[in-house]
Amino acid sequence: MIDEEWLRDLRFTTADGVRITGLVGLGSGNIVFEGTLPDGERVVLKLRRHHLGFHIRELPLFLTGTPAYDVDRLNRKLLRLVGNPLLDEMTRDYDRLYSSVIKVLHEHGTTGLIGSTLTPESTETIPFILQTPGMRRRLADIAALGGDVTDLREAIVNVNGENFRITGFRKQLVEWAERTLGEAERIWQPNADIHADRLPENPLYVWGAAVTDGFFTDAELPRAVDFITEQFGPLVKHPEMITFMEQASGLAHLLAQFLNESEVTRFVKLCAMAGFIFTVIDRSGAEIANGYQLLS
Repeated sequence: MIDEEWLRDLRFTTADGVRITGLVGLGSGNIVFEGTLPDGERVVLKLRRHHLGFHIRELPLFLTGTPAYDVDRLNRKLLRLVGNPLLDEMTRDYDRLYSSVIKVLHEHGTTGLIGSTLTPESTETIPFILQTPGMRRRLADIAALGGDVTDLREAIVNVNGENFRITGFRKQLVEWAERTLGEAERIWQPNADIHADRLPENPLYVWGAAVTDGFFTDAELPRAVDFITEQFGPLVKHPEMITFMEQASGLAHLLAQFLNESEVTRFVKLCAMAGFIFTVIDRSGAEIANGYQLLS
């Protein structure tokens, strides 16, 4: 939950030189600030609420340009998010990834979704994301809309957020979501080590949310990895090492293949620094991130 009082008290200058002077409003999808330009002109700044900083009361680098957070405090806050099944709604790239997958799923079904990236990885990564807590919750939310309405104006609804909006008749969307939930439960998951239902427990998933959403400069990344090691031990020696690795690699490929723009390279670098080195390709088969190269 976003702390509205904290938002109202925020006073800072953005990387573009806009001096934030107050909060205009907090909506279901956006946060609107009021501010002034260097020449004194008044402006408003609208931002999507799906940014991690707004949920943990810290200003990210994409807003301030230079760090306005304390790294140790940030690490402690991230530790409290381990196991949180709602993390996918708190951060930009994760939220967009899930919305993108749901959009393709609605248009092409589960079979079409698996074949949509035209890469061998999709046979494992698609079943993986379909069985994560985030996907189940999002589909369940659509299924919970209810199909019967008395006002015709309520018969057509918009779901799945602004980035990959789906518009349709309420009853049909509810039936589709219910059917898709059943299909997601039955779909074959070939990699038994990936444990999709436990993704929120993976520290790389949690700190990955931070590095893809405007936290940790390259100089600060070692402190993030050191903190993870202090709390969980070396991940390459962890009892869940294979699961952590498979989940991180799967998530990275999904980001690369379902989003035209993402911070997947920073996620891959975090994983490499933690000892998990892999290469990520996009939906065309082109290499876009290589853990070995990112460490050099």
